[in-house]
Amino acid sequence: MFSRSLLPLALCLLAPTSLFAQGTAADYERAARLGELGSKVVRFRPSLRWLPAGAGVWYERKQAGGGSECVLVDAATGKVRTAPNAKELGLPDSAGEPARLSPLRRWRASARNGEAVTITLRNDLDQRVRLFWIDTDGKPKPYGELPPHESRAMATFVGHLWLADLAQGDLAGVFRAEDGGGLAVIDAASRSAATGGAESSAGPSSGPKVAAKPPIARVFLRDHDVWAQDASGEVRLSTNGTVDDPYEAPRAFSPDGRKAFGFQTAPAQAHEVSMVESSPKDQVQPKVQRHNYLKPGDLIARPKPRLFDLATKQAIPIDDAQFAEPWSIDRVRWSEDSREVYCLYNRRGHQLLRLCAIDAASGAVRTVVEETSTTFVDYSQKTWMHWLADGKALLWASERDGWNHLYRVDLRTGAAAQITKGPWVVRKVERVDEERQCVWFTAYGIRPGQDPYYAHLARIGFDGTGLTVLTAADGTHEWSFSPDGSLIVDRWSRVDQPPVTELRRAVDGSLVAELGRDDASALLATGWRPPERFVAKGRDGTTEIYGILIRPSNFDPARRYPVIEDIYAGPHDHCVPKAWG
Repeated sequence: MFSRSLLPLALCLLAPTSLFAQGTAADYERAARLGELGSKVVRFRPSLRWLPAGAGVWYERKQAGGGSECVLVDAATGKVRTAPNAKELGLPDSAGEPARLSPLRRWRASARNGEAVTITLRNDLDQRVRLFWIDTDGKPKPYGELPPHESRAMATFVGHLWLADLAQGDLAGVFRAEDGGGLAVIDAASRSAATGGAESSAGPSSGPKVAAKPPIARVFLRDHDVWAQDASGEVRLSTNGTVDDPYEAPRAFSPDGRKAFGFQTAPAQAHEVSMVESSPKDQVQPKVQRHNYLKPGDLIARPKPRLFDLATKQAIPIDDAQFAEPWSIDRVRWSEDSREVYCLYNRRGHQLLRLCAIDAASGAVRTVVEETSTTFVDYSQKTWMHWLADGKALLWASERDGWNHLYRVDLRTGAAAQITKGPWVVRKVERVDEERQCVWFTAYGIRPGQDPYYAHLARIGFDGTGLTVLTAADGTHEWSFSPDGSLIVDRWSRVDQPPVTELRRAVDGSLVAELGRDDASALLATGWRPPERFVAKGRDGTTEIYGILIRPSNFDPARRYPVIEDIYAGPHDHCVPKAWG
């Protein structure tokens, strides 16, 4: 969460005549020409190619007088070499791996009007995935399948989203096409990102597995109940399933194959609302549309955990009172020794979020770690967990000290040791390196003296030592890692500063070399001026408000102007632009 002493604000000065009459013809003509200004910025967006083992990066750069040259940056020395082509740099044209696209947590509609690029989708999983392009209306369009350990180049546009899945509801990766193209690697990391850092109830357990022969050949549904089949025939494992409270087929099996975990879910009630479509595309008259739309207080879907012993062919009772009024129960994972199964319980109202451990023998439920709030637990933006390979602990995000930070939680005792700490927030975890015992994360407010809404990349050890902020410039940053994780390409900007692209070391943030800058000189020559940043006190005299001021393009300092104030209140995001755009 952000401190109450920080708030975003955007202000626009409105032409004075706009309040009293329509704009003049000159106003409309000037507004129509604004869209042409973007073409006056020369953008630095080369297709970067990484050399093996973090040795450096090379790319092709266009020259002002026409033609191009190749640029090689040595990561060890920071030395920059140029040549007319890759061969003269001692590189084959195909040398290196394209910059990787960061996997996303969720998908949305593709952006419109992006520049044409090519991305490569590579399936590093051991099973075939389905590929989808997300169109500009947010609808997935199938693009065939990608066999395991194969790649496919896709012509697309910057801002377009591509999705891979194993089956409906089982995402394998979501990627956004970036400037210069890039490589979208579909692997365990992209699956983890797409399922929120852990697995959902719809997928199989991703925990460590022990080779074992299950005592049951298959588990299936019949007449709203769970059934099992083995060599002796079929047996009913549950007996209380109904059309109003049916079972779902268990999909999370213990590593030893002896237990199955699933849900019995009462469906949501129907609540139909009517809407009038005033201007339908296929007729002149309005249309009345009816949709099922739940309101506060309506009955939503109510899942209840269910556990089955496949060896004895019996259900193991679980106390439903432990999971009363669920908004969701997901992130299912079995312990390595098959003694417990974990799930994340989010109570309706979002004031309680709890990681539960269910005893596989008795069905007893214990709390591993939980978050409570008298207002709101930000489950949608800040829920993050990473299970450590030793099976004894997990990394966990929490706002319990007033700021969103990372903790290491002992799975047996629930003891939470704080990793990050301070008057700043962890916004997103970028990488976890268990071998080095380090976490890389996005932080807001970690650079004193800068706008606290600027994104910076930082690194810290699992024990809370060695905090290092890897990005430095006064602006908001975005980055991508080299394939071996030793280097980062850092692109930073502000609303009044065009993007600067740098190559930095991921261990300490030291600068290897500046790769390039966007050139806005032709834009500024037109008389256009960027928004102005400001910080002002709120009415309480304490709260710092970080905003921008956008003046009319024909601003006259001798005149008085009304102001349009544009804010959006919420615990999950800010709306004031921070980057160049």
